[in-house]
Amino acid sequence: MAPVVCVMATTLPGSWTEAEVGLFAQTIIEARLAACIQIDSIRSMYRWDGQMCSEKEWRLQLKTTRKNVEPLEAAIVAAHPYEVPQILVWNANASEGYLAWVQELGNAQ
Repeated sequence: MAPVVCVMATTLPGSWTEAEVGLFAQTIIEARLAACIQIDSIRSMYRWDGQMCSEKEWRLQLKTTRKNVEPLEAAIVAAHPYEVPQILVWNANASEGYLAWVQELGNAQ
């Protein structure tokens, strides 16, 4: 079986500043719940409360270990401003070196 890194995705409000999003991400990394977080500015279209919406948002893609998926999800939910935050998780095949790096950062204290 190929080495696997868990990838989690969430979004944050586009009204947040880059510094606010950075602090959100930094808190997660400092807690060792994710080894890496990539941040993009995006536009999302969706239906909410029967209304079509088109909003700017921040997309975060977080790399973590299997053992950190549940605590990472709990940390996101606890700090997230949305009533229903997007939290998607999938397994990604990874090089052995990258997996070792993710595991090292998630296990160090």
